[in-house]
Amino acid sequence: MSESLAVSTSKEIQDGSASTRSKKKDVNSSQVDLEKPLGNFTGKPLYPPMGKSVMVVESATKAKVIQRYLGDLYEVLPSYGHVRDLAARSGSVRPDDDFSMVWEVPPSAWTQLKSINLALSG
Repeated sequence: MSESLAVSTSKEIQDGSASTRSKKKDVNSSQVDLEKPLGNFTGKPLYPPMGKSVMVVESATKAKVIQRYLGDLYEVLPSYGHVRDLAARSGSVRPDDDFSMVWEVPPSAWTQLKSINLALSG
């Protein structure tokens, strides 16, 4: 005696015409509100994006080229090099503390960080 398994298409599942093995509860698909979020979600929806996505690259030339490829949904900003470096003093790498590192922001990078922060804030 062989048992056959039925494969349902996504359209049958959406219509509610697909058969299920256990019919403990008969729920009509019109009773389920798919647009209403489940739970107590109070954050912003992730998709579709409301504003521009921000991408940071190292050079201004790369930023211009990538901006042409990505279009208006993205804002591509140059960082003009590193925005943080290891501290110049000794002890910036701590081997006793799981090789944690002490970072500092060079004074020349603050303008780029402010423009990146402004773009991220909206």
